[in-house]
Amino acid sequence: MSLGLVGLWGEWHTWPYDRDTSDGYPDLMPTDATIATIIHAYDAAFDNIQLEVRYPLAGAETPGIGFHDDSWPYREWRGGRLKSMTLPVSMGGWDDAFTQLLLNRNLENRWTTQSIGGEARPEIQGTLYANWPDGGGQVDDVLAATELTHITWMINQTGASGYSPADPKVAAGVRKMGYNLHIPQAQFNPTASGPFRVGVTVQNDGVAPFYYPWTVVLGLKDGSGAVVKTWDTDWDLRTVQPLRIRAFPDWNLPGAPAQIDFGRPVNFSADLSTAGVPAGTYSLVLKVRNPLEAVTPDVLRSRPAASRLTDWVIDQHRPPYPLSFANAEQSTDGWMNLGTLSTSGTCPGDCAAPSTPGGLTVTGVTDTSVSLSWSAATDTGGSGLRGYDVYRDGTKITSSPVTGTSYTDTGRTAGQTYRYAVRAVDNAGNASGLSASVPATTTGCAGDCSAPTAPTLTSTGKTDTSVSLSWSGATDNVGVTGYEVFRDGALVGSPAGTTFTDTGLTPSTAYAYTVKARDAAGNRSAPGNTVTVTTDPPAPATGLVLDDFDGSPAYPSAPRTTWASGPAATASWTAEDPAPSHPARCNCATTTAAGSAATSEPT
Repeated sequence: MSLGLVGLWGEWHTWPYDRDTSDGYPDLMPTDATIATIIHAYDAAFDNIQLEVRYPLAGAETPGIGFHDDSWPYREWRGGRLKSMTLPVSMGGWDDAFTQLLLNRNLENRWTTQSIGGEARPEIQGTLYANWPDGGGQVDDVLAATELTHITWMINQTGASGYSPADPKVAAGVRKMGYNLHIPQAQFNPTASGPFRVGVTVQNDGVAPFYYPWTVVLGLKDGSGAVVKTWDTDWDLRTVQPLRIRAFPDWNLPGAPAQIDFGRPVNFSADLSTAGVPAGTYSLVLKVRNPLEAVTPDVLRSRPAASRLTDWVIDQHRPPYPLSFANAEQSTDGWMNLGTLSTSGTCPGDCAAPSTPGGLTVTGVTDTSVSLSWSAATDTGGSGLRGYDVYRDGTKITSSPVTGTSYTDTGRTAGQTYRYAVRAVDNAGNASGLSASVPATTTGCAGDCSAPTAPTLTSTGKTDTSVSLSWSGATDNVGVTGYEVFRDGALVGSPAGTTFTDTGLTPSTAYAYTVKARDAAGNRSAPGNTVTVTTDPPAPATGLVLDDFDGSPAYPSAPRTTWASGPAATASWTAEDPAPSHPARCNCATTTAAGSAATSEPT
């Protein structure tokens, strides 16, 4: 959901009626506090829908907000220079380019959990992929823009109707966006009678993850293509991150690599049973269930009259698209064939699975461990309850079933979040469904946890509308990557160097400045010393000054001044009466090469 809530056209700006009032236009932009209130309210209201705002404004620090780039990937002319509106300054972008704004607030990796979208700038929509993977003219480097924004969707009204479906450049560019899930292998015994285990490896060759917790379903298809058995899993495809990502030059990585390793193939497993499945040969299949599959025309027609759609709208219903994998073995109904499985018929003996454990709770965490407890399951099949398997992030971590109802997972990483679930197994090998999963975050900090030292700030100059600052370079155990400049407590700049000029200020006004240093891990120093600077008074007016006679400045009571403008022009102000109720009169005489003229007009 793209939140077009603020500003002109809902695009989160009010230009030219923005916070830069030096151009004479009033500031109509909502305050940071108002914007933060709006964003936080939406984040709290929508738990199951990805939210995006146009800019990383106040309130965007909340982790439930993504972003969209409305000028993707456009190069804009300004003052005779052509620069990017998407790529950062280090790659030829303007200082308000989309990824530069993300870098300024250390939000360039928000894509790992929240979607990034946008709109191809209208001026380039029809030619966006003409030079894929490069750009040309006002089209930026399209591949770099795709990889650095990690864009998942993009509006392109012109391209939707103007591109040829057979154009390989368009196909390659569109395919590069978002996730690209692939199953390189599936492991299972080709024959089963009763309990059996399935392992599936999923990797992501795209630029972004899949963002929704859709259920992964395993099933059996018979020779006619009918699905005769299904099992829901707790596999979370959101954990399958891209294998490699493009590095920002601003990260200052050793060797300046273009790409770095990021994600890994994820191995999922499930314990299933053929209980109740007739003997035969089947295809073991996998599908990701789209929740919209449950929204059928019959469901829509059964809604109460107050919320029911018209019959004409319901008649336009089309089945939802399945989540697609890169594998050729996936059919149009969304089921992907993992291989052949033969069953020997109804299992003998205990074929009843235990009940699903409930009440899974995190009872404690340390820097390196997570402790869990749950309520006991029951087994009615006769073989008796054997114990419980514990799963972390979709993978079973216990080599044999736990006999009690508690478990401590050790060897974890400090400051990391994990998700746990448990299932019960009996002595016949039957397994229950998975419990509801719970998250747990270990204490401590992972990686670089040391903040830089605080900079020492000084003022190096000022005018009536600007203040220039410099500071000593802070130090860090890994390396300082930039600084944040605050005016009266509000962030006004994020330079990489140790100087900054704050512009657009009000004359004769005191401003208090502080600076923080930051490193690549996002650690920030304490604020350095505060420097208060008062801007200069406004420059004196030149030329003829018009007065609206509001009493400021005071009315003259005697002849004020005589001035010349050119070699043959004079004018003087005289007062007809010292009382302010009688405004002054301008007696102006001008002599030019063509002659002279005199005026005496009340003002």
